[in-house]
Amino acid sequence: MTRTIPIKNSHNHLLKLFLFCFFLFFILSLFAQTNATIENDYQDAIKKGAQYLSEEKFDKALYYFESASRLKPEENYPKTKIRVIKDQLDD
Repeated sequence: MTRTIPIKNSHNHLLKLFLFCFFLFFILSLFAQTNATIENDYQDAIKKGAQYLSEEKFDKALYYFESASRLKPEENYPKTKIRVIKDQLDD
């Protein structure tokens, strides 16, 4: 005996699969855009912090390095710069 799948059910499964894949792609795209935005904001904060540090504008430099540290808390570079700036401010 041969079992056949009704065409209507087959289309429903394909449609559900397509919608699931589309949804997954959409979520992954949003995630990629968010990561790119964080990276751009982080790099911008590092550049501004370095510029203000070189100009000895320690309050502004501290603000930007702290911003960078909040964007990417796993990074050590802004934390190191924050310690250097706080040492300068304490003197």
